[in-house]
Amino acid sequence: MREERLWSGGPVLETHDGVFPLGTDSVLLADFCNAPKNGRVCDLGSGTGFLLLRLLWENPGLTGTAAEIEPAAAENSRVNLLRNGLSARGTVFAGDLRMLPGTEEYDLAVSNPPYFSKESPGRSPARKEMYLSVDELCASAYRLLKPGGRFCIVHRLERLPLLLGTMYLKKLFPSRLRYVRHRQGKPVKLVLLEGVKDCETEMLRLPDLIMCHLDGTYTQETKRIYRMEERA
Repeated sequence: MREERLWSGGPVLETHDGVFPLGTDSVLLADFCNAPKNGRVCDLGSGTGFLLLRLLWENPGLTGTAAEIEPAAAENSRVNLLRNGLSARGTVFAGDLRMLPGTEEYDLAVSNPPYFSKESPGRSPARKEMYLSVDELCASAYRLLKPGGRFCIVHRLERLPLLLGTMYLKKLFPSRLRYVRHRQGKPVKLVLLEGVKDCETEMLRLPDLIMCHLDGTYTQETKRIYRMEERA
């Protein structure tokens, strides 16, 4: 098991053996999604539970649910909520998120899903869509969200056409898009995308998020997102 305090005075994140560890993509998504101060959020495929943990920690009026099919990861999510005193506002659904109870109950749905199709060669099962396709993920988000609710997802650039097409078909109309570059001048690898349920609107292309300068030092925005000045 590994544990770390995310910043000075902030929550502690445990990562249990065999559970996919926290990555940059989840941290960026937590910042991108602009969680409501109040209302309900669901994390679709929670892993360690970081997304729900951070959103609840930073928004005291928020409540939510983490859905995770892998038993060890679901337990990891539950432990992190309990350890940080958030189990009264956050619950864990251990099972297939397509079976998560509720219809039109959430204001925000977030997901950092596996990036590769289950047919992709040379990828570990943890990084493949073994349980849920993009189509099924978007259908579940649509069912769970209130009208006008928002679905925020992080994914690889090459899956963006599929994401956009699927979200349109599921009436999660894309409203914000942001490309992520790990270093200035380098190719885009990740995309952050938001869709709004049943509300067709013009999609806003945000300025690219550049994580590092040419010399490899962190940009000011990366420092803000990671709250580096508050690190212990």
